[in-house]
Amino acid sequence: NNWSYPVLRGLFDGFMDLVESHLKVSELELERVFNILGFLLRPGLGVSLDEQRIKRVWRFLLPKLPEKRKLGADCQKWILVRRISGGLSRGQQRQLSGELFKELYDKKKRKIIFPKKDMYLFIEKLRAFSSLERADKVMKTQLARAVLSELLCEPREFLSWSLARIGARRLMHADLTDTIVACDVEEWIEKILASGFSKESHYFLLLRHLSINVDYESLNINASLMTQVNNALEQEKVSGKAGKDFEFSQGKYGDWVAGDNLPLGLSMEATIKV
Repeated sequence: NNWSYPVLRGLFDGFMDLVESHLKVSELELERVFNILGFLLRPGLGVSLDEQRIKRVWRFLLPKLPEKRKLGADCQKWILVRRISGGLSRGQQRQLSGELFKELYDKKKRKIIFPKKDMYLFIEKLRAFSSLERADKVMKTQLARAVLSELLCEPREFLSWSLARIGARRLMHADLTDTIVACDVEEWIEKILASGFSKESHYFLLLRHLSINVDYESLNINASLMTQVNNALEQEKVSGKAGKDFEFSQGKYGDWVAGDNLPLGLSMEATIKV
């Protein structure tokens, strides 16, 4: 975590040369390769030649894993996608998110498809989808509503993080047109405020993320609801339930969005109004 981005990218280039020189990779090696590539290339942008590096990873990432694959390799594949999501093009994000959406969402029941086993893999797939900001907005909205329904029943942190990422007012690498419309997010916030799961510390982060003011008024939640959010958050601070006050400085904001510490010397560009 303390390695700077020049060191990480230099290691990536050498490691990728090694990976590409091997025609066949064992399942265990594949698991480690995905893990190392994602760590060295996170967050997938911000450094010269990262676009070319993403292209090299994409050729390796694109082929589907064998049916009889190990769980670890599949998990690491989606962790890799989450870590480098910012550097993936719109087409690449649409392709991956479409694949994930079919596995995560039941269109007929309008519900999340929870697995009977391999919950860790499911969580990583959901986190990967939530990080693909350029995914189809209809898909994002449908999945977010399903996530919210599950969250209101059982406030689990991975659900809260995913909803915060999908409904974020300020996207880190996508266009304004990829942002979920304010009226939908307002509906989600109203349900969250009425839910009573404020004993959970991630409630604080979720509300903050969904209600950040941005420079484009049409994306901001309405003033009346914003007052309710601020009052709720202030009560959380006073009661001590929220833990340490989470200030959305550029560094902390970027780390939380990425789900990992960003490389030293690299920050996610974001102008935050709190």
